[in-house]
Amino acid sequence: IMQVPRLYIGVASIDELGLSFFGGGITTGMITTNLLEIYNASTDSLLVGNLSQARYQLTASSLPKQGLVFFAGGFADLSMSIPSDLIEIFYVHLNIWTTSTLSTPRGYLTSTSISSRCLVYFMGGRNISYGFSNVEIYNVNTNTWKTFYMSKQVFAGSATSLDKNGIVFFTGGV
Repeated sequence: IMQVPRLYIGVASIDELGLSFFGGGITTGMITTNLLEIYNASTDSLLVGNLSQARYQLTASSLPKQGLVFFAGGFADLSMSIPSDLIEIFYVHLNIWTTSTLSTPRGYLTSTSISSRCLVYFMGGRNISYGFSNVEIYNVNTNTWKTFYMSKQVFAGSATSLDKNGIVFFTGGV
């Protein structure tokens, strides 16, 4: 599906619309990229564009019912000395991009969402020196952020959610 093979990309989908999003990463030539590819399953076509910032080890999530896709954090350089706090938000139905920021620049973070409650969670991560324990929650309805802290600093973990019950699981990591 992807035109340019890449490692450490952000991936999200909106199943109801048949859309999959592949953003950022490192090319086989070890170049950090801002490439964005959107695959449309209903037309079997690929739209190619760009995120505003080249980065890898970013996370991506979506709020399918709202038609929103988020790309957050990551590293702008291969030595991990330039972590990003950028969140790029794509409004699929309007074809509009906007941005927000994480409270701390970092890569290796993970994300998930609870679409029925219009919430996106950005968890953990690290910069070149240390890991983070914060969980940042964005409420799309109120356009507000809340921050909570996990008991341990965690990065490179995984997250998932049970939308019906409003439960978020964060597991693994270093």
